[in-house]
Amino acid sequence: MDESKNCNENKVLKEKLRFSVVCSCNMNRSMEAHAMLMKKGFNVRSFGSGDVVRLPGPSPTVHNIYSFSTPYEEIYKDLVAKDKNLYTCNGLLNMLDRNRRVKPHPERFQEYKGLSDVIICCEERVYGEVYECILMNAQIEHCHLVHIINMDIEDNEEEAITGAALLCQLCTMLEKSADLDTEIEGILSNFENICKRLFRIMDESKNCNENKVLKEKLRFSVVCSCNMNRSMEAHAMLMKKGFNVRSFGSGDVVRLPGPSPTVHNIYSFSTPYEEIYKDLVAKDKNLYTCNGLLNMLDRNRRVKPHPERFQEYKGLSDVIICCEERVYVLMNAQIEHCHLVHIINMDIEDNEEEAITGAALLCQLCTMLEKSADLDTEIEGILSNFENICKRRILHAVCFL
Repeated sequence: MDESKNCNENKVLKEKLRFSVVCSCNMNRSMEAHAMLMKKGFNVRSFGSGDVVRLPGPSPTVHNIYSFSTPYEEIYKDLVAKDKNLYTCNGLLNMLDRNRRVKPHPERFQEYKGLSDVIICCEERVYGEVYECILMNAQIEHCHLVHIINMDIEDNEEEAITGAALLCQLCTMLEKSADLDTEIEGILSNFENICKRLFRIMDESKNCNENKVLKEKLRFSVVCSCNMNRSMEAHAMLMKKGFNVRSFGSGDVVRLPGPSPTVHNIYSFSTPYEEIYKDLVAKDKNLYTCNGLLNMLDRNRRVKPHPERFQEYKGLSDVIICCEERVYVLMNAQIEHCHLVHIINMDIEDNEEEAITGAALLCQLCTMLEKSADLDTEIEGILSNFENICKRRILHAVCFL
């Protein structure tokens, strides 16, 4: 066979797909997959989607926290100095030893400026963060079609290895595709039957002047007073179900119960949940365990770093759901974009049981809204039906400012 190179021929060699694997901290799941895929010759990168790298510490309430720019080598040495025996036994040093052989340091997806053909997420929360990042144009700034896939992988050593092996199998099937854009749905359907796991997929093409426009996921915001109980219960539940959701408080400060009805624990909205948790443990661990505050804060710190104040948020929402009328009134005065926003209120009492019940109802409502073909014309009917289902009064306002 005679071959002539650098000629304008009709025959074009198929380029290898550019894979990205994303977990929360770019430590365990994404790095296990990165290492395995790299060994098999795939064109692969890996990332985390969180704000910081959070690793287990000497107790369930104490973590080792690093920035994404911290080299794996440096983290390894830091943990050896802190407690070599502990971090050898729990597998962290072994994990970091693998990581430092793959690349220098963890990388944050939101800071990556390159291109991917396929982005594979390791849990629905990460999938939502990646999707939100793409919608906000923070990561992908090119006219380029990207397939975003989620396969839930538990964050432990055994499941990371199993998940990485499955992802290798999936990437092989995707790489062999003659036309990925038309064949991917069938490939994922077949692979679901093989691995018995559920996949989510979204195709996104950014900044292209095309006639075909994909329907974007609605951007939900849930707002209560302090971004502690009601909005965070809803945030956690909606996030697990794959909604594009943020949560906020509308008050001036975060006000939590104290040792008596007239004494409160007060924090600024920039105070991390982790810091509030430690402060309450130091003040009276037994009291704040019994009244549920520590359990609530433990949930919150797994969802995001700190409470957020709605008035300081500069992003956009399509639907803002308030948990009490006082908050609803404030929201109507706070929209500052030339953008159509639906503001909804459903009163939810500020206690643990009602927060869980309210969050479940909001999941049902958001599902109904998400399925709407034309939200702006259908929302009144949807809310009327939902009122009949939940037997609660729903308020609705439209702002276009």
